[in-house]
Amino acid sequence: MRSIVLTAALTCCTWIAFAQFSLKGQVSNGIEYLPGVNVMLYGDSTLIFATTTDSIGRYILKVVNTGSYRMACSLIGYNSFASLIAIDGSHHQLDVAEIVMSESAVELGEIEITANRSAIDQQLNRLVIRPQDAITQSGNSVLEVLQKSPGVLINKQTGLISVNGRSGARILINDKAVQVSPEVALQMLDGMNSAQIESIELIAVPSAAHDAEGAAGVINITTKKESELGTNGSMTATAGAHWAETLGFSGNINRRTRNIAYFLDYSILRDHNQHMLRMYRETHAGDLLMTSSDDSPRENITTQQNLRGGIEWHAGKRWTFNAQATGYLRDWALEAASHNVTTFNIDSINQTTLNITESNVWKSATGSIGVQYQLNATRHINVSLDYLYYQNNNPSNYTADKADAEEIELSKRTPIKFVVGTAQYVSSLKDNPFSWDAGVKAVLSSFENRVDVQRLTHGEWNDDKQFSSHSTVKEYILAAYVSTVLKAGNQWEVNTGLRYEYTHTDIAIGSDQQMFRRYGNLFPQLSVRKHLPEHGELYFSYSRRISRPTYNDMAPYVFFWSATSFSSGNTFLMPALSDNISAGLQLGSWNWLGLYSHTDNAIAQMQPQIIDKTTSLVLRAQNLDALNTFSLSTSCNHSLFTWWDVRGEFIAQYQRASTSNQPVPVDRSQWGLNLNVRSSVKLPHEIIFEVSLMYQSRSLSGISDFLPYGSLDAAIAKRIGRSSSLKFAIDDILNTNNWYIRTSSAENNLNVSMDYLWNNRFVRLSYTWNFGNRKIASIKSMQASDEERKRVN
Repeated sequence: MRSIVLTAALTCCTWIAFAQFSLKGQVSNGIEYLPGVNVMLYGDSTLIFATTTDSIGRYILKVVNTGSYRMACSLIGYNSFASLIAIDGSHHQLDVAEIVMSESAVELGEIEITANRSAIDQQLNRLVIRPQDAITQSGNSVLEVLQKSPGVLINKQTGLISVNGRSGARILINDKAVQVSPEVALQMLDGMNSAQIESIELIAVPSAAHDAEGAAGVINITTKKESELGTNGSMTATAGAHWAETLGFSGNINRRTRNIAYFLDYSILRDHNQHMLRMYRETHAGDLLMTSSDDSPRENITTQQNLRGGIEWHAGKRWTFNAQATGYLRDWALEAASHNVTTFNIDSINQTTLNITESNVWKSATGSIGVQYQLNATRHINVSLDYLYYQNNNPSNYTADKADAEEIELSKRTPIKFVVGTAQYVSSLKDNPFSWDAGVKAVLSSFENRVDVQRLTHGEWNDDKQFSSHSTVKEYILAAYVSTVLKAGNQWEVNTGLRYEYTHTDIAIGSDQQMFRRYGNLFPQLSVRKHLPEHGELYFSYSRRISRPTYNDMAPYVFFWSATSFSSGNTFLMPALSDNISAGLQLGSWNWLGLYSHTDNAIAQMQPQIIDKTTSLVLRAQNLDALNTFSLSTSCNHSLFTWWDVRGEFIAQYQRASTSNQPVPVDRSQWGLNLNVRSSVKLPHEIIFEVSLMYQSRSLSGISDFLPYGSLDAAIAKRIGRSSSLKFAIDDILNTNNWYIRTSSAENNLNVSMDYLWNNRFVRLSYTWNFGNRKIASIKSMQASDEERKRVN
């Protein structure tokens, strides 16, 4: 009896299995596959089966009986679709022809959704800054936004960016590394209006997909992208003053159709300012004590222009082609008078005025082409090729006020070329708990630096062999990486990566000195994240990074601060390797993050040193033996009332550095604090008032110290209609955001103080107007290849 029942059951199951029919297919709009489409199967007027399409528009419908059915599809923003389907029983699986839905001609009424979003969001592995959400940032350049960010220290003279005490952050724009020297990169950011920026991410532990360059991590700047169909854009005009007038304009226009999109951004900034340099030092020369003090007002006019354009073409559902081009022009003109007073044991006093005229012009043109092939909804391949050309012309003239004094003419010409190629395979998690990425990259670069110095002595020009130089650098970097992401349920996420980079550098200085460097390094990366109940997270990470010396750091050059002090390059610089460990905890609106890093051969900028057998002072980059940094940060965003938000970040830091690049080795340590607070109040009539405060305590810079500095900023904004706004802001109200650098090392005959007053107080009025059509998008936002450019210095 049991065997009969079992046989009957098996027969029934077999009949049901063979009698069940399935219909498979995909839904698109003719350009891309559509997710979330409601797909229904009717028999007469009775609903038999219903489902929704997945992330790539796929669906499966199941029925038991043969016959005729009606299939219907619906999605908001599209016309309904219906068709008759006949199932004759000859196949158990029927592949339905692709369904193409047309967009509805009826538009929904405009709905405006508003929500509070913090301008600074301290996440566990990164700090996200949104300039448009802070009215004190209105009219600021991107560089000024970075300067006021928590834990960020920027050396404008060298281009060095330090984050939480670690120097050498890598700058990316839309996930592509800026392929210029740090100094030039900062100049470009200084000419870029923050109105063009969607967000700035300070990533402490980048994935293996990023270059290993940058011991302090990665700073990724994301520009605004429009995904709406139609034409739209914005224009922002700024008028204000630092020491004198500052005028700026930026605008962008975007056009997007079903299968093509293009954009154009342009910005111009003219800043008339005056910096003030004060330098004092004491030097023992045998039995003599020499003191030297310099006082130099440095009036300068800077005009910067940025142009960026691009086009994207969706060729079918899988292929995307894009091309981008940029242009950059910066003209910096300086007139200064450096007043020097030198004494020898108070018995002898020598006074000199050195008149300085300098022009520094940077030009660049870059082009990029890329293609993306979409394998499916979760996997794609990117290939890109970039060409970059830069040119620097930096003539200077130095004339003393004495009748028999020498006149110095200096010219510096630097053309730089890059070719960058990348290829990537990228997969995303979505419904898959495991994903992996892999890629290769090649960077070929060439650089020429020609410095010619002539001195006018007794009416005759003579070449100065000490400071004149001609150097060339050829370099290629080859890299490959693999990165994985594993999700275990909704609790754990593990990200691992391994990157290998090989560097081949040839440096020729004149006809006598040549240097060849060949080295390869492995860069592992690991991060583990555990999600906690009630919006909490635990985070741990480890990574290894490298900071290569920039070209200008190594190539000989000269810049005179006064008659007895100058800056120069250091041919013998070595790359710095750092190991970084971080751990964090997030509970609701509170974040805690601890970070420890150890760096061998850390590169410290503008380190003072007395030239042998002279009393001249040279400032140049130097390798430290080791730099250890520990920081602990916490942040919180709190709404005291519905109309009053307060955001604060606090960073405590300890650093220890040791160096043997001085005649007597130096070992020193420093505690530091960084505070950043922002308060925003919503007033009636769509008015917002905001105050922000930034403070950085004494901080370590090799054998030197930066004394405390800070900035108090305020702004008020008024919305005008639905498409424009007016903002008034003032930066550095108390005029406290300046450099005060001190070096005290008696054993190395160094007692140097350098004050550089930037005139960062900036009063300005900004007006922004948005224009264009806005409609629900039906194609993906623009995705350029996710790779990088590089350094130039």
